[in-house]
Amino acid sequence: MTDTKLLLKLVPGPLRAFCKLLLPNSVRIRILGLLPREENMARTALFWANPRDRSRKRAELRRCQTPEDFFAFATASLRHQQWKQEILGFLNFAKARKPVRICELGLFLGGTNLMLTHALPDVEQIIGVDLKIRNKSQLKYYAKPSQRQTFIEGKTGDRTTLEKVSQVLGGDKLDLLFIDADHSYAGARQDFMDYRHFVRDGGIIAFHDIVQDHLTRFGHAPATFDGAHSGEVYLLWKRLKPYFSHTQEFVVDYEQDGCGIGALIYSSNVSIPSDL
Repeated sequence: MTDTKLLLKLVPGPLRAFCKLLLPNSVRIRILGLLPREENMARTALFWANPRDRSRKRAELRRCQTPEDFFAFATASLRHQQWKQEILGFLNFAKARKPVRICELGLFLGGTNLMLTHALPDVEQIIGVDLKIRNKSQLKYYAKPSQRQTFIEGKTGDRTTLEKVSQVLGGDKLDLLFIDADHSYAGARQDFMDYRHFVRDGGIIAFHDIVQDHLTRFGHAPATFDGAHSGEVYLLWKRLKPYFSHTQEFVVDYEQDGCGIGALIYSSNVSIPSDL
């Protein structure tokens, strides 16, 4: 669910329906485009306006020890779109492989980034890529002093963005790539094809939203559907995973409305067809 949809959940259903009837589509799109930016600005202002609460939260973060602790902190402090059992399973899976350099494509409100940063104790370098990095100052505030943290704003597939990622890595390879940006088939596929070259052999590439949502499964009308919007990531994952010998899925219920995490152990020797 997008940040905008989370905000709209706070609006009573009859009022949402009335606005859809009353306002032209172009006006509604313009208004919805402003909501995430304004909501992020307000959240950031409140964070920095209360130094006592800010210090209390950082002290609370320092007391966190387990992935469960970090999940609870990220949920309360930044929010995210993860199901608890799924992300905890993935974090334990990744933790055992001791990733040092990680990259997340699509940060939403930063909760997943915080969990990846803190629940994986060996992480030294974090790269986050999104069209707009929300809660950036909070993520920087919570980062460990020993960690190098870089946020890049732009489309994941743009050449400029890819060049920036390459420059930040400086020839090093990623141990973990978490893909959660463009959820169209073409967009998710392009992210995999572009960013896999940054991942070392034996590194992890993970996809969020590998479970088909109810919108596409049952054919709901997109204009009125309030559930998950996982796009076509499920289809890419279904086609991609047979090419890799080691894959693992973290899913609570395969009948659920979206979410789910799929992870593969990457090998540059695997040949991916151009028409995947």
